[in-house]
Amino acid sequence: MPVRPRFASSWVAVVLAASVLAACSSSGPAKPHGTPTAPATPRTSTTPSGLPKTEFVSKANALCQVEVAKNDAVQGPRSLRDYRRIVAVVRSYETRFPRWLAKEKALAAQTSDKDQLTAKWLALVASDYSRQKPFLDQMIAAAKARRADKTPKIARKISSSPNHTDMVVPFLKRYGLSDCAKLESG
Repeated sequence: MPVRPRFASSWVAVVLAASVLAACSSSGPAKPHGTPTAPATPRTSTTPSGLPKTEFVSKANALCQVEVAKNDAVQGPRSLRDYRRIVAVVRSYETRFPRWLAKEKALAAQTSDKDQLTAKWLALVASDYSRQKPFLDQMIAAAKARRADKTPKIARKISSSPNHTDMVVPFLKRYGLSDCAKLESG
């Protein structure tokens, strides 16, 4: 039976890291940290120009909701030797994340809150992805080389690399981006 994925350090950590770590661990997949809270209700703000906050929140949450559904549909590797799935999961993520980020940035650029959204969310997740990208590439290389001895070590590096999830998720919830907070927190 496949290991159920968890996004350990934001969705940037990919289904892979948690799946591979869970496959190595006798205790099973890690539990998400924190307790869920009710999403904030977005306030309507009128801006002299640009996208109203309620419309932005609706569109941004819709983009995140699509990614959450895609993440939920991903089948993680069944074992440390399921190299085909390891490669497929990482490649899928490396394709999806930059496209999603570009769409969210374009949407945020239309709001009066673009500086805040960039500083407290989009720039932070982009930075996290940049830090994790070398490890993701290493994971693909290890899986292609069928190196079961390396995949758990690389998965731990991905999961333990610095990230901003603890800062981003509360901001997203306060802003009304509950689906984006769900995407970030896994």
